[in-house]
Amino acid sequence: MTTAMDIRHGLDVDNREQVAEQEEELCGIGVSITADALGRYVVRCLRPDGPAGALADEIHPGDLLVAVDNHAVAGISPAGLTNLVLGAPNSSVMLTLATPTTPDSLADQPRG
Repeated sequence: MTTAMDIRHGLDVDNREQVAEQEEELCGIGVSITADALGRYVVRCLRPDGPAGALADEIHPGDLLVAVDNHAVAGISPAGLTNLVLGAPNSSVMLTLATPTTPDSLADQPRG
C-alpha cells in the first residue's frame, strides 16, 4: 500500500523572538530518514513534538519513502533528498510512503 500525506514544516521555537530569527531558515518535518542496504530511504523515527508526530498512526518506522512532492527519490543522493524535504517555516511537503510488506514497495527493489 502506498500513501501520500501533506505535512507542514515546523519550527522548534519557545518564543516569538526565535520565530523572527528563524523565518528565513529552512525547517524539517520531524522525520528521521536513513538509507538501507539496498539504497532505499526508510523512516527511522518520528519526533513526537514535530509536525509529522501528529501522523504517528500513519507514518511508521520502516516505511519506505517513495517520493517527495511527486519527485521519486530512488537514486537521489542524501543531500538531494534533504533539499526536497526541507522547506520554509509553515510551508508543506507531500511525502509518498510505502509499507515494506506491500507489492508497491517491493516492485522497485534492485535485483541481486
